[in-house]
Amino acid sequence: MSSEQPDAEAVEVVERLFLKHQTVVRAFVCSLSSDFSMVDDVLHETFLTVRRKAAQYREGSNFAAWACTVARYKVLEAWRGSGRGCALSEEALEALCASEEALPSDPRLERLEECLGRLAPQARRMVELRYLRACKPEEIARIMEWTPNAVNVGLTRARQALRKCLEGGQAQPLTS
Repeated sequence: MSSEQPDAEAVEVVERLFLKHQTVVRAFVCSLSSDFSMVDDVLHETFLTVRRKAAQYREGSNFAAWACTVARYKVLEAWRGSGRGCALSEEALEALCASEEALPSDPRLERLEECLGRLAPQARRMVELRYLRACKPEEIARIMEWTPNAVNVGLTRARQALRKCLEGGQAQPLTS
């Protein structure tokens, strides 16, 4: 593959992989920033950059680590451009980003990502709103146009399905 312009197949591969590993990349970005609007912006910029640099990705290598490396630079750019500063010095943030331990390699995260993928789309959306965006059930109800009680029931069922899946049982896909 050329390192200049990615072909359509390379773009499709990285788009698919980004969707598969989006939870891991988001968790990595969240570990570096508690500003959820910045997290969303960084995740979006990371996707655009990964897509643009699709020709540089080598199939079979660790996509999550590669995408997190891109995200690391996007976090640094966001902090530099925000004018608000960061609780950590730029050197400390770079050291944290550069450490091997900052890159996700926990098989439990991979299993959780797989289990999340088995949830029905609305159940997965509820889980993401609750645990990745820290929305309260009332806010989720407003976003999804459900009642707060329906959201609480849906979250309970989603957690049960995830628990069963993580424990090795076959979780039935939720249809919320």
